[in-house]
Amino acid sequence: MKPEYPDEELWIYTDNQFKGKGQSDNCWLSQTGANITGSLVVYPKYLRAREQFMLSKVISLAACDFLELFLPDVRIKWPNDLYIDDKKAGGILIENDIEGEMVSNSIIGVGININQLKFDAKLPNPVSLSQITEIQYDLEEMINLFLDVFMPWYSHLERGENQFINGHYINKLYRYKEFAPYRIKGKWVEAKIVNVNEYGHLILKLKSGEEQSFDLKEIEFILD
Repeated sequence: MKPEYPDEELWIYTDNQFKGKGQSDNCWLSQTGANITGSLVVYPKYLRAREQFMLSKVISLAACDFLELFLPDVRIKWPNDLYIDDKKAGGILIENDIEGEMVSNSIIGVGININQLKFDAKLPNPVSLSQITEIQYDLEEMINLFLDVFMPWYSHLERGENQFINGHYINKLYRYKEFAPYRIKGKWVEAKIVNVNEYGHLILKLKSGEEQSFDLKEIEFILD
């Protein structure tokens, strides 16, 4: 049975996330009361199922803009991780309910590292806002600020301003137009990101000049 929600945006916050679900079966670990961890429920009933990745784009852009209120040059590691330099500051996970050809509702899981100073050794490259700025933040104020930043981006989606959203998303991508190493079908490949298609697939250009598209489980970023 599907849960019943009111037909308006809803933020559900938890201050203790110890078994959060991430992309590709990764686990999201968070210190109690230190970070933004919660779910945002929205009802983009105007959004076609084939365009559902647009929602991923707007939430990622909102999270970037939120962090850039405190520090410069936050990037989106495709599809929707938040990167500061080569370190992960947060991530987004979206589950969409589809009715016919349209999205009926979406649950957006949000995790952004704010005040946490020590991380589990299992995590390869985490970083928090507080580690960089050496400031501890009021978490309730930060959540409200994040939601304030999200709503204008969501309004762009409601108005169908897809070209505007696409342009900003591609320009915020981590490693955009930079040759970098990836693992594809078990092989090390050097390529550069040139685009993301309407289905959310990553488009890479190989050194040979050939362009290929990849779904999430078909490619791995090789990080230092």
